[in-house]
Amino acid sequence: MATSSSPQTPASELRGVRAAYAPLRVYASELSIRLLAGGAAGGEATVSFEWNWRLADDTLNVLFGIKVDPYAGRNEEVRAVMVGVFSLPDEAPVPLDAFVAQNAVVTLFPFLREAVSSLTMHGYHGPTLIPLVNAVSLARQFDARETDGFRQLAADSTLRRKVARLLSPEFTTALADQPTESMAELGDKTTTGRRRAGAASRNSVKKAR
Repeated sequence: MATSSSPQTPASELRGVRAAYAPLRVYASELSIRLLAGGAAGGEATVSFEWNWRLADDTLNVLFGIKVDPYAGRNEEVRAVMVGVFSLPDEAPVPLDAFVAQNAVVTLFPFLREAVSSLTMHGYHGPTLIPLVNAVSLARQFDARETDGFRQLAADSTLRRKVARLLSPEFTTALADQPTESMAELGDKTTTGRRRAGAASRNSVKKAR
């Protein structure tokens, strides 16, 4: 005779432990479309992806942006930047450095595609559809050392100890090998980032469509 049972509650939830990077908010920090004079450019479309992340007030802010350059038949430049705000877990299902480079990008990519489609729908040439990409492959092309988050942790030992449980051994080693920057120097580098939702440095990869 078949029997049924109630779903089991994970032990982490019973203990009140946050065991995932919960998305708190996703928003656009930049949306722009610009029609260029002089006719359409030649060649294929070049799509540039931008990635960055930063820790702020017990949350993780991850930026993922795209720029589509003009190409044959479309003399417009399109740019969109989405920011995801995630909570920091007590236990890491995946290391923080892997999450910001892969999982967060996978989360933000549908929002980015929809933003570009909606934005260009009102443009002269109609909607632009961004093809799907392999987030893991894309993440390998980014340099984590060029992000605000890496610089934060390299400059602030207190913050580094606070999130040490979430970092992979490889990332921790990379931080230890990084020359220490003062918080003043870090502030100079991220002034623009505070204006753009905590993401200043551009870590970009270009792909032809």
